[in-house]
Amino acid sequence: MSRARERLVFSATEPHRALAGPSWWQRVAPHAQPWMPAAAGAFDGTSVASTVSLRCLPPWSGIPQHRAKSVTSDDNASRLGKAVHRVLEWAAAPGRPAIDLDALATAAAHEFSVDAAEAARIAARIWSSPSCARFFDSTALRWSGNEVPVVDAGDVLRIDRLVAVDEAGMPTWWVLDYKLQHAPQALAAYREQMLRYRAAVQVLQPGERVRCAFITGAGEVIEVEYVD
Repeated sequence: MSRARERLVFSATEPHRALAGPSWWQRVAPHAQPWMPAAAGAFDGTSVASTVSLRCLPPWSGIPQHRAKSVTSDDNASRLGKAVHRVLEWAAAPGRPAIDLDALATAAAHEFSVDAAEAARIAARIWSSPSCARFFDSTALRWSGNEVPVVDAGDVLRIDRLVAVDEAGMPTWWVLDYKLQHAPQALAAYREQMLRYRAAVQVLQPGERVRCAFITGAGEVIEVEYVD
């Protein structure tokens, strides 16, 4: 419990190891307002209650290491993917009154040390895509969640986005996974991973239809189906 009278500020770092279930931070994140770095203004002595301003520390660079170009490129792509994922997670949070993707991208880019304009461009491409729109329209969803943990064979799996919609008069679950840098449907490991996610959700929702698809950086929805 908090005794804060005006506002409560949280900060967090990504854990080194995945938890068995959602952390307290993941549970509170949909209800939080992303912090936007801003320069502190001068105090004129006339205001009793001033706006809280937090200084933005420069990104920690760590100890310089010599790494192969391909490894660095993969790391940059991974961080960009996480930033775009974070933007979409914030934007799709239930009850958010207005969506400012540029502001969300700025906050996410600072978190993952990537270019804010690029993160905003990819997130906007997905968010505005007619193919993807129904998965983010809260008025048309029966249920939705981000970073949803499910268990399969003792392993905790984490689904980027899970939604339930009405299709042909029946509830249908969509398991969605963001893949920005590849043609995910061409990689067997990605397809197998998605089918495993779908099977895990099917166990939880017996008798209901469960489908799975990749959402690409181009705003495409690519469904994954069993191949006999």
